[in-house]
Order: sequence, then structure tokens, then C-alpha cells
Amino acid sequence: MNYMKIFKYLLLLGLFQSAFANAQDVYYAGFSFIGDSEQNSIRYPVASKLVNEKNTNNLSPLDDLLRNEVNKLKRTDLVLKKEQGKLSSGNSVALSFALNDESIESNKWGGKYLYIYRVVANILVFDFDERKVIADYPVMVQYQDVTDAPRNSDAHEIVLRKIYTDQNFEQNIFKEWVKRLETVSVKPFYKEYLQIRSVKLDDGVYESLPDQLKKPNLYETQVAQLVEFQLSANQGVPLLPFASGQSITNQDRGMVAKFSDGNTYKLKLPEAGYVIDLLVRPFKIASEVNNGIKQNAYGSFITMKVLEPGLNTIYLDSKFKNINYVAYSNNSDTQLDTWQAYQTSLRALFSNLTKQISIRNKEALSKITQTPDIDKQLSSFNEVLKKCM
Repeated sequence: MNYMKIFKYLLLLGLFQSAFANAQDVYYAGFSFIGDSEQNSIRYPVASKLVNEKNTNNLSPLDDLLRNEVNKLKRTDLVLKKEQGKLSSGNSVALSFALNDESIESNKWGGKYLYIYRVVANILVFDFDERKVIADYPVMVQYQDVTDAPRNSDAHEIVLRKIYTDQNFEQNIFKEWVKRLETVSVKPFYKEYLQIRSVKLDDGVYESLPDQLKKPNLYETQVAQLVEFQLSANQGVPLLPFASGQSITNQDRGMVAKFSDGNTYKLKLPEAGYVIDLLVRPFKIASEVNNGIKQNAYGSFITMKVLEPGLNTIYLDSKFKNINYVAYSNNSDTQLDTWQAYQTSLRALFSNLTKQISIRNKEALSKITQTPDIDKQLSSFNEVLKKCM
């Protein structure tokens, strides 16, 4: 008898059983929106339609397709409770797919039309015992397409429906959400919490906003969510969500969530031990023409402050900038959307900045800030992030 083989088998069996014995039960709370419900048709026009449609299972396509993807989750440390049941059954931790952005960027380039479609969602983790939000991990998909003719709203809807409902589409948001869920930490609690506390717009920014973004707090919320996504994606840190809505209200720091058992609960937001304050400063554009080539420079500018409110300790207080350059023939039929070009520059700024928190490359930092002790400040910010993981 090979006792060594038996021993190895028993050891592996013990490890296997131990892994499942330590698995955490998590209640699956399904699909939800982030933000004021009155803004849903503006911020998520296609998802707002889909959520009201019903399929043969008497579910909206969003709920049904999300459930199909969640069933493919391979983690052994989480046991998702997807059956209809009551929250009092003992499942204190839950997670939900929470949509927070649906956007289309368009540019005319060399006689063709370039469209960029983005959908951003969150992995929201909740604690039912304390009725509060635990963590938030943003997820994003982006799809680019070039056409010979401009698209109308119906054509845009077809593409966005594909992002939501086509499970064979590479940029399907539910597939990406489950892919991210495979890697993030889902815990019953965190010792410290980080949150974007405020986003303010300089007067010059408000003046350049498109009319559809001038509703109170709409663009501020979009900016906060861009930072949340980049910070979480590049540093692996969960955050408390910024936006209010179905969701979150600043008045009582609560979130209203409807779960698969048909009940609606108000979930509190815990106090954030660390906060981020953002100021978006005016965007700028500069152009020059050399040898028939026109070059546009699109500048985005922010001030970011990271602090511990309880102690009034400041870890980061710095201005940052990013310049995106676009060159094309001055004689071509090219029409660029200036506002969208500003937003591309701003997204690049948030991406570069959040990566540099841990990398802190001197040359890269010199391109986005002139703050003398920026390495020290970002190092302090990095220590804050570690406390929130």
C-alpha cells in the first residue's frame, strides 16, 4: 500500500474541504441603478428601457442575463445565495450590480464618424445586519466603432443593447462585471473607508457644460465616478460610493435598494475615515497650423486633496493637469467635439494620476504636476489606500 499517496490524497481532500468550509455566504441582490431616479432616463436611456421590458421568464433582460453570467462565477470562497428568500435567513453580506454611467462620444474624422460607447457599473457590497454599504468596485466596458454615415439615436440604442444583452459580445458589461468579481475582495467589513466627499466645478467649467449636464450635481457625479473607477481599477481599493439616488442621499447618508425577495431596504453609508475633495478647473484648447497640419491641444486641470477629516490631517493637496494632442490635415473634413475631447483628456489625467500613486515615476509626474514634494504626498496617499483594503 502506498501510504505516501494516501497521505497526499487526504491532505488535498482536507485542503479542499477547508476551502469550502471557510467559504462566505453572500446574498445576490441583482441589478440596480446608482443616482437620482429622475435622472435615469438621461443618464441611462437604454438601460432604463430594458429594465422595464419582460422576457419569457417574466424578468427584465438585464436581470435575466446578469443572473446567467453570475452563475458562471468560479470563486470557491464565495457561495452566492441566488434563490428567493428573506434577508433574515442569516445572509448578512450581499452584492449588487449597480449601473452608474452610460455614454456615447462622437467625432467626425476624415469624412468618417468615430463613436465610443461606455458603460460603467459597480460591484456594490452591502452588510444587512448593520444595513449599510461596505464597499464599491467600479467596472467599465468601452466599444469603438467607425461609420461612413452619422448614427441616430435608434442606431446608438442598438449598439448599447448589444453591450447589455449580447452574451457573445466581447464588451458585454455583465461578463466584465463577473470577471472583475473573480478578483476583488469581498469582506464583511473594512477597518477604514475611503470616499470622494466633494466635487466642485470652477465657474469656467460650468459655462462650458453641455445643456444636458447642467442639472444639479449631474456632471459632478460623473466626475466622481470616473475617479472611483480609475482609483479602484489601478490600485485595487474599494470605495464608498459618491452619488446619491435610488441609492444615496447626502441628507441621511442612506441607500435605498430593492433586492430579489421583492423588499426594499435603506442601507446606511458608514463614515469615511479618509476623503477626497476634487476641484475641476476650466478646460483649455490651443491650436496651431504647420505645413497644412492642424494640431489641437486639449487641457484638463484639477486640484485634488486627500485628508482625514477627524484629525484634519492632509495627505495630498496638489494641482494636476493633462494635455491631449490631436493632429489632422487642415484641409480635411474633420470636426471634433470639443467637449468630448476635454473629457478624453480628463479621463487620461485620472488614469495617469491614479497609477502614479504607487509607481511615482519622476518623469511621468513632472508631466502632470509641478508640486515640489509630490512623491512624498503620493506616498502618504498610498499608505491611506493600504489601510482601506
